[in-house]
Amino acid sequence: MVSLGVLAAALAGCGNGGKKNDVLVDMENIGTDDTEGKGLKEQLGIDENHVSYQVENTGLKVDADITVPDAEHAGIYDMQPHELTPEEMKETADHLFDNGQYTVWYPPEVYAQEERDRLYEEYSEYMGTLVSFEDASYIMVSRFLDLDRVCNNKEYKNEYVQNNLGGEFVFYDIGDIEDGYSNIINDGGTYWGADREHWSYVYAEGTVDGKSCRLTFVQGKNADNKLNDINKMVITADRCFFDYYDDECADNELNHNMYGTPGMLYTDEETETQIKNYLKKFELDDFVIEDKYLLRAIDTQIDSSKQIENSAVGYCYILTREQNEIPAHYMYGEDGQEIIRLHVTVEGIVMCEVMNRYEISSEKVKETTLMKYEEIDKIFQNQVMKDYEDRGRNYDWNCNHIEFMYKLTNIDNQMVLIPVWVYSEVDEYMSKKEDIMVINAVDGTVLEDWTNGKIG
Repeated sequence: MVSLGVLAAALAGCGNGGKKNDVLVDMENIGTDDTEGKGLKEQLGIDENHVSYQVENTGLKVDADITVPDAEHAGIYDMQPHELTPEEMKETADHLFDNGQYTVWYPPEVYAQEERDRLYEEYSEYMGTLVSFEDASYIMVSRFLDLDRVCNNKEYKNEYVQNNLGGEFVFYDIGDIEDGYSNIINDGGTYWGADREHWSYVYAEGTVDGKSCRLTFVQGKNADNKLNDINKMVITADRCFFDYYDDECADNELNHNMYGTPGMLYTDEETETQIKNYLKKFELDDFVIEDKYLLRAIDTQIDSSKQIENSAVGYCYILTREQNEIPAHYMYGEDGQEIIRLHVTVEGIVMCEVMNRYEISSEKVKETTLMKYEEIDKIFQNQVMKDYEDRGRNYDWNCNHIEFMYKLTNIDNQMVLIPVWVYSEVDEYMSKKEDIMVINAVDGTVLEDWTNGKIG
């Protein structure tokens, strides 16, 4: 069933834990204590699995289960952006496409103008009409053609390899794209615009199990030619004139009444097993399922002013990294998260994107000395009180979930994976989770504080 999907992409950390200098060094200097034979829960000094109290007169109530993974320890890890090498990209394509057969394509600027003209006309003839750029399979080598002619009355000059393309996975530095036509249409979605520094992409088209498929890689570097956090790897099925939307529409009774319940061939448990087996093919088995949303479709042949969202067609699974049996934190809409997003329909996995992919460059502290939960909870209450005094009115938060997790965050200009405590409000009926506060489990730094509407 599972035939397609994978993207790895980008934007670095949102959490700003560490406003003072050398916070990471301070955490390292905390050192370790004797944790031998003690489970994580015992190290944290947790005797009960539930707490209930109200934070004085702030209006914020806590009636929450405390979730701690069944782990032996939690460490601190230096993280580096993953580099997509030609060898890795080729190996992925060779294993993915039927008989290892595929065609490699580059950004439109790489091709000679006459070549882009030819490809666009060829595809239009194949379709029997002049197709819109967004509908063309050869969009990546043709879409800037008319934009420059109409907007700027000029022709693109192929500044790079012209007609000497080797058909290999190579990133050509295309730099920034001018505003007005900076978005790159690729898999039915939109990549980044001109606000990124130096980035490029390369993609391949072929078939997987006889069905059309596109594999795309995106890699970014900063002005010093060093890797930044822009890296993606995507595989998408041929979706014809349909586009899938995963705007995190919760999997709940209300949305099922609005969009219907997707007809799937397999149970949730069977699908989750297939997802795990699928990710092993790409050596991404250190990710676990964190959440699931309804996946809806829209007919792009209909005039944009008359587009109607169709019934739910499947599910969007969100996966995060798991280290030492401890999952990484995920929050809807937060930039810089290292996640995998999988679109699953009755046809299997039709799209998978790996975003903000990082690698562990070093294990700074294997068995970190963690603050006791009681100390962390006191920090939480004190911060709520401070925010309440600054805010001047009561909260309507009801914290019902407290969880020990990892978080990828920026400390002292270094991306690190650190243990944190996440206080949140979970609406079971709406299947919706909202973070209230995220606290560094090592030194008690408040990384995210949504009671005051801010991060860091």
